[in-house]
Amino acid sequence: MLNKIEQIKGYMYKKAIVLDEWQTREGIYIQPGQYKVEDEEWKTIKIGEEWVAKDDTTRWFKKTVVIPQDFDGQKVVLDIEVGGEGLVYINGEIRQGIVTYVQPRDEKRSRVLIAEKAKGGDTLEILIEAGLNYGEYAGYRARGIPFMKYTFRKALLAVVDPLVEKYYFDARVTYDALEVLRGSIYSMWLPREVVQALSLLRKDDVLSLKVLDALESSLAAVDIDFDRERLVSTLEEADKILMDKLNAIHYIPEATVLLVGHSHIDTAWLWPLKETVRKCARTFSNTVALMDEYPEHHFVQSQPQLYEYTKEYYPELYKKIKEKVAEGRWELIGNMWVESDTNVPSGESLVRQILYGRKFFQNEFGRFSRILWMPDVFGYSWALPQIIKRSGMEYFMTSKLLNNDTNKFPYTLFWWQGIDGTRILAYLQQVSYNGNINPRYINDAWARFNEKASFNEAMGTYGFGDGGGGPTYEMMEYSRRLKNFPGLPRTEISSAEKFFDDARERAVDLPVWNNEMYYEFHRGTYTSQAKNKKNNRKSEFLYRDAEILSSLALQYGKSYPAKEIEYGWKKILLNQFHDILPGSSIHQVYEQCAEDYREILEKGSRIEKDALMAVVDNINTSGCKGIPLIVFNSLSWNRTDVVKAILEGDVVKQLSQRNDLVLVDEKGKEVAFELDGLGDEKAAIIFEAVDVPSMGYKVYELKAEAKTKEDDSLNRETAIKVSKNALENRFFEIQLDDDGNIRSIYDKTAKRQVLSPGGRGNVLQIFEDKPERESAWNIDLEYQKKSWEVNNVVSVDVVCSGPARGVLRIAKKFSSSTITQDIVIYNTIPRIDFETKVDWQETEKMLKAAFDVDVLSPEATYEIAYGNIKRPTHWNTSWDKARFEVPAHKWADLSEGGYGVSILNDCKYGYDIKDNVMRITLLRAPVYPDPVADKGYHEFVYSLYPHQGDWRQGDVVHRGYELNVPLKAVIARSTKEGLLPGSYSFLNLDKQNVVIEVLKRAEDGNGLILRVYESQGIRGDVTITCSIPFKKIVECNLMEEDERDVDACENSFTFYIKPYEIKTFRIL
Repeated sequence: MLNKIEQIKGYMYKKAIVLDEWQTREGIYIQPGQYKVEDEEWKTIKIGEEWVAKDDTTRWFKKTVVIPQDFDGQKVVLDIEVGGEGLVYINGEIRQGIVTYVQPRDEKRSRVLIAEKAKGGDTLEILIEAGLNYGEYAGYRARGIPFMKYTFRKALLAVVDPLVEKYYFDARVTYDALEVLRGSIYSMWLPREVVQALSLLRKDDVLSLKVLDALESSLAAVDIDFDRERLVSTLEEADKILMDKLNAIHYIPEATVLLVGHSHIDTAWLWPLKETVRKCARTFSNTVALMDEYPEHHFVQSQPQLYEYTKEYYPELYKKIKEKVAEGRWELIGNMWVESDTNVPSGESLVRQILYGRKFFQNEFGRFSRILWMPDVFGYSWALPQIIKRSGMEYFMTSKLLNNDTNKFPYTLFWWQGIDGTRILAYLQQVSYNGNINPRYINDAWARFNEKASFNEAMGTYGFGDGGGGPTYEMMEYSRRLKNFPGLPRTEISSAEKFFDDARERAVDLPVWNNEMYYEFHRGTYTSQAKNKKNNRKSEFLYRDAEILSSLALQYGKSYPAKEIEYGWKKILLNQFHDILPGSSIHQVYEQCAEDYREILEKGSRIEKDALMAVVDNINTSGCKGIPLIVFNSLSWNRTDVVKAILEGDVVKQLSQRNDLVLVDEKGKEVAFELDGLGDEKAAIIFEAVDVPSMGYKVYELKAEAKTKEDDSLNRETAIKVSKNALENRFFEIQLDDDGNIRSIYDKTAKRQVLSPGGRGNVLQIFEDKPERESAWNIDLEYQKKSWEVNNVVSVDVVCSGPARGVLRIAKKFSSSTITQDIVIYNTIPRIDFETKVDWQETEKMLKAAFDVDVLSPEATYEIAYGNIKRPTHWNTSWDKARFEVPAHKWADLSEGGYGVSILNDCKYGYDIKDNVMRITLLRAPVYPDPVADKGYHEFVYSLYPHQGDWRQGDVVHRGYELNVPLKAVIARSTKEGLLPGSYSFLNLDKQNVVIEVLKRAEDGNGLILRVYESQGIRGDVTITCSIPFKKIVECNLMEEDERDVDACENSFTFYIKPYEIKTFRIL
């Protein structure tokens, strides 16, 4: 039957003319809107000829065509396959995108509607801009082939025969439905015996026989082996037979599948960002054209970044999108600036994704979405439900967890409960988010729906993603015929919001998932492309501090750089896209990222420095006779930490001529210090700053002063001792073996050994890392079967031994890679740092650092966005074992009743803790899609932090922040009178479990925004003391929408906070 149906399809065009001999030329695509054409001459290309596409090349094809007179008044299409992906312009206006593949695929799109009723004699100026189909090219790239050859396969201007088109789709949909009803659709992937057994169990066997009879009777009425005229003359009667018999079948569907048009566009992946701009034009023009042709078509599209691209580079198309949004047919969805990763970004980054995304939607369209739309992200942080709800949204959609490699996620429609207890309605779509409307897709959408007893609707998204260009006219034709097809769920073209609203109103007894949505796959994305992850972490904290300092500087007359900060944040957010930050994109993407981060860091540093100096200029330093050195603490607790202040220019020359230097604090107390590099153009002074005020500063003075014997002893007196095989301070005695591994850490304070009997610490392990598929994405558990320790010690050197710190440098070599580590201990900080520099030249290897600690606990605690999570340290169940590699932010902790050990880091995200062995994943070396991923030079720090009590009593949250947010030290521009004293706190709070994360100007310019979160799962009253003058405190949601006034005193206010709650206030 299928052969007959496809034979009828061959008569779809009533008339057609071949459009041969096109004009073509090649250019270089430099960036959106900018091309370089080296040869301006247009050359002739004919049907059947080949052309070559490479990275960055663009090929244009053009032809002038006159619509024949005998096409007048009829539906005319351009059916064209030039190769690759292309954008078609007709008479200078974008019409739609096209795509063809070297190997035939369903996603092919070649038909362009010219007119429903064409006018004979009209002239068509056709221009096509084409380039690589990057999705298909990825396989060629992986094999080292730097180009693709495309064949200009066809170009027809054709008249569509409406009778043939209608009958073809009526018959083909019936055939496809019959395949589902009879179970033969599954014969492609199920054993024959299983298919036969299933056929015996069919409940609707009679129904399928009736459908079969309808189709067979209809096809029998078609005179298929005669000329076109005779065949077409029989179609009307054949179609009537088919429709009459199908309509006569009595069937009451048990459920409805709501179909939502969609195109998942990866902002970057197997193509660079600039190509995504062109993908937007192709996909969005397809959608607009399809809406004009099919009034019922409804489409959802996320990612405001893509809309901004379209607005900037395709303004006329953008106007049409705005029209469709106003009509209610184009649904804005998601609100996040891009569909971000959620394992690696900070909690505040997730908030800013929504803040800036929603702001764009509201400003451009007057509306925003109530759904967080994340179909393709590699796991979902437990912080999300609270962030979703407090951002004015209600629902969450994904489908990614369908691909778990171990356990099947148990729910489809459910309440997802977040870390703070917030619940939101969530939907795990059971069919592809790149769906193709057909009977199998509809049947599967309902068959796999797990909550049938609670709700009788499922949702499926239709439309090809990325280069596929979204929904097709074939999908729309199918949708019209599948509304009430016998034996299948009824279908309805609908909106995503309608599905969720229906579920909220009618679904009963839905289950609750109270945990993170861990993705049992793509575990390598916590580590791949390490430089990108480091840049992300540094950028997040830089812009945090830049906002805090700019807010303080605002109080002293400096303007707030709102536009510059927003620009930087949007660049950060763009690079958090779920194929960029996780490390699963091609090499070109990371070249662009490096440029972006250079700009982000440069601009952010300038903003931060300018703001800090504006504050410093108001500090009273008139009593300083030497060099005023201001140490600023941006964290919301008083802290003692090591400061490294950079000295430059005349200051260095001035100091290099003196040997009688002393450093004193604001009370005149002398402080021990080290000078590094004095005599060069740039030097550093290193010292321990004690009790620097919360979100404030302390003034130190470096001056020349005659020393007494007592003064001389200050820098010599230290509890720090360093030799080539041992380090000791007031907290630890550390011993190393001949391989440079730690064999003992004695905790003097707790009077106990940190490592397990016979255990070792900081063992650098390299594992063979060859996952079965998708190298950059995955770590397979098999990696543990083959490993090496990095024990080839090249050198051991004592770098310094006090007064502020002790440093032992160990250089090791493995194969072609070198690893140099400074093991650093401190005089007043109970932390052991491993400052690491790696020249990494491995392929398909993974580097971890392991610590065998003497701690017994069935679970470990890991920091996540705006909170933390406990995960098992055992493999009792398949769910436990599947978490053999997990994501975390600044720390992971293993604690028993009275003692614990944390591993802190400044830019790493992958951990595994099994039993008492704690490991942090430092580097990978995947080969696809970037064959040189992670090769090169890396610098990073991780730290061991043993502590008494559990992670709460050990104040691990604070220690993680302190490693990532160093104290800032600057030299005052001059000594002068000022309003501010020598030591000062702008903001502080009375509870250690609450962290101030944000101080910024409000988006609407009205006051400042202060955001805090509870970090230890403890509820209670919190008082914030604020030296910034205010008249009023208003509590807001995360989108800075005012909710309620807060009682406040002259310089403080108190509020109640619940475990892991995020609170936001407007300071007016």
